[in-house]
Amino acid sequence: MPYRINKWNGNELTVLEDGRINATTSVKLVGRNYAGYGEVQNENFLWLLENFAADSAPPTPLTGQIYYNTATKILNVYDGTDWNPVSAALVADNPPTTPARGDLWVKQSSKQLFFYDGTSPYTANGWQLVGPESADIPFGVTRLVSTKVRDLSGNYHAIIKMTVNGDVLAILSSDIFTINALDAILGFTSLTKGFNLSSTANFNASIGGNAASATKLQISRKINGVDFDGTANITVTAALAKSLSRGTYLIGTATSFDGTSDVTFSVDATNANTGGKIVARDISGNFSAGQITATSFIGSLTGDLTGDIKSSNGTVVLDSGTTGANATFTGNVTGNVTGNASTSSRLLQSRTINGVSFDGTQNITITSGATGGLTAGSYIDVITYGDSTSVYDGTASATWNVKGEINSLPNTLVARNAQSDIFAREITASQGFKGNADTATKLQTARAINGINFDGTANITVFDNTKLPTSGGALTGFLTLHSDPDNNYHAATKLYVDSLYVAKSGSTMTGLLILAGPPTVDNGAATKKYVDDSDSAIQIAVNNTISGFLSSTNNTTFTYGTTAAVGYSNSVGNFSDASNYFDVFPPTGKTMAKLIAFIPSIAYIYFAGDVNSDDNMRCIYEERVDRIRVWVQNTEQRSTPSANWLAIWGI
Repeated sequence: MPYRINKWNGNELTVLEDGRINATTSVKLVGRNYAGYGEVQNENFLWLLENFAADSAPPTPLTGQIYYNTATKILNVYDGTDWNPVSAALVADNPPTTPARGDLWVKQSSKQLFFYDGTSPYTANGWQLVGPESADIPFGVTRLVSTKVRDLSGNYHAIIKMTVNGDVLAILSSDIFTINALDAILGFTSLTKGFNLSSTANFNASIGGNAASATKLQISRKINGVDFDGTANITVTAALAKSLSRGTYLIGTATSFDGTSDVTFSVDATNANTGGKIVARDISGNFSAGQITATSFIGSLTGDLTGDIKSSNGTVVLDSGTTGANATFTGNVTGNVTGNASTSSRLLQSRTINGVSFDGTQNITITSGATGGLTAGSYIDVITYGDSTSVYDGTASATWNVKGEINSLPNTLVARNAQSDIFAREITASQGFKGNADTATKLQTARAINGINFDGTANITVFDNTKLPTSGGALTGFLTLHSDPDNNYHAATKLYVDSLYVAKSGSTMTGLLILAGPPTVDNGAATKKYVDDSDSAIQIAVNNTISGFLSSTNNTTFTYGTTAAVGYSNSVGNFSDASNYFDVFPPTGKTMAKLIAFIPSIAYIYFAGDVNSDDNMRCIYEERVDRIRVWVQNTEQRSTPSANWLAIWGI
């Protein structure tokens, strides 16, 4: 009677026939009454004891199986698809001295994780730091710390803190905000986008650009010979190439001035009658002198005159200086006397005014003596003047204005406004204009911008043939990027893209391939859901067929299952009949002659290498004398394939 071998989770692994060995797993399963079972069982125990120690993995693993790789000295566990290393980090102050490649060590004092890079023979330099950065005991945290803080509205912002010995010296931020008091950081209140230095720290480096302020100049400079670096105040004196000397009629605190000290020069003047001084007026505008000699005197002389009064032209004019009073003379006056009398009863010689004689003895009436009129010419507006509109003859009062206008009116003179501006519709200057116009409708001389003429009368589009427009274009050379992208809209290097995507010619994937949907063409890749749904549909159809068949046929036996092949091969482009198969035997009471129908289908295929034209897949069967042999295989595979099967046996 065959054994039904179940996994720990209750799922059936296989049906173990009497007297047979089943090699569908890494240990051999022994059927009832199998001769020589002792050797097989003892080997099974040994393999389990040594965890299948070898330099390559066992070919038919089950999920959860453990295997020790003797080449890498690493214990591995099978997750149903891949072998994954099982590793535990050593926690100690000193690293292990016989590590295998990939071993982990946690340095206890600094709480840092290291891995061994496989350097052989062993060297301490083979331990590579994973993180975090640290200066080790006795120093505090010394590394870049990524964290988040809140602003005054409670919104979080991502920042990187540059921490040395526990002190945050600088912060990198992508936002501008004020730090919430709940997340206060010593030395920081508000952050700007970019690099923020703590108020308790200094920046010691050469930088480009302009600093808003500085505490010291890197190179001190001389100001009038005195060193100055900005750290202290200095006093400088004027640097004069030549000195200023004190000359005649100057007095002062020094005889010369060279800028080294304060000096005051004053004019040596007085209003008193003092010899050797410059004459200065007093507060009333007067001055005193011993004797005044001049070629001529213009104006009045006030005061007593002592001595002879002489005139170069023989004429002396005297005035008492008092309004309404006359000067008093004694003696004779010979010659002409000029000046003004306070009053007079008549003119010495009468005069005519517009033909009427007048000597001052009586009033007269005169009329206009004009023989012609004054005519208003161009750009003159006559405002008021009797009945006349354009001629003035003096018979009546008149007011004339110049036709000056601020606004651009025709046939008027140009007048400035209160701001001294003038306005006109068009100004023509034969010699051109000087100065700058706020606006202009056209350039006098058209200029070429990237080869396109522009005079300001129309818009133009300028292209820089050495650059691409923002709307896009074609590069004529290669674009070399400085690093891999870290933003959704950054350009990516070929190396970055090649590392993330499977080449059309085939490649090995390290993760899951997510498809857009179920296949719509025969060669389209299928999603797991599509296969599972199809498998369920087939199962339902089979069940319905079986139910229908059973309802119409008596004494018919159905056997079915999902069976893994005996071993597997990985032969690029070639099928192998020596493995990749399993046998289905007739149930008890049946022979091969009673087989009515048999249907096999692929259950699991484990691809290896690139998925390309080298991959050939099959699921076929062959009826033999006492069994049905089923082959299920892909020419490139990494694990044991399996197939679903259904057999119908008649009476």
